[in-house]
Amino acid sequence: MACHFPTLLNSGFEQNLLATNWPGVLREKYRTTDMYEESKVIAGLRSSVMPYFSESLLHARAVEEGIRSEVTGMFYDPGFRRTVGISLHDANRAHYALMFSGSRSFFQDDELAMLLFESMKVLDKYADILTNGGRLTPREIDCLRWAAAGKSSEEIAMILSLSSYTVNDYLRGAMRKLDAVNRTQAVAAAAKRGII
Repeated sequence: MACHFPTLLNSGFEQNLLATNWPGVLREKYRTTDMYEESKVIAGLRSSVMPYFSESLLHARAVEEGIRSEVTGMFYDPGFRRTVGISLHDANRAHYALMFSGSRSFFQDDELAMLLFESMKVLDKYADILTNGGRLTPREIDCLRWAAAGKSSEEIAMILSLSSYTVNDYLRGAMRKLDAVNRTQAVAAAAKRGII
């Protein structure tokens, strides 16, 4: 499964989901409980740059932790017995969570290194599609970040040692790539995709 990493603005499973081979009925049940942001795998990926291994539930916190969920039993299916989660960033700094589940034992270091490298290659190849258009330049991202902080074009220009015309050009480029009609919508779209 490939997802955008949950953010403050977008913490839900369905809104972050990019690709999965989960059966539709499981996706629907999981969507209704939506414990994606609170999952052990996501928590593990937040606390380390290393891949996170889980032998309990794929996402939902375990019953022994006092969490009640109508999907809990479904996660004990042999297809979801073990999960390795990987956290990756693309060139635009968008954050992703990749999860590989199955019943086999965990990867050896050389297998994990290959899995990580192959995941990076796939993400690099498809990052433009995942971010809905062309890649934002580092300057476009910088301008969006400052716009998100409430700064005007003139203030951003002073901060980045640019002219306000150049800042506006960067923001227009970002708006076009994010299919936004104004800078507020571009900031929201970039935040939703985990770019800023």
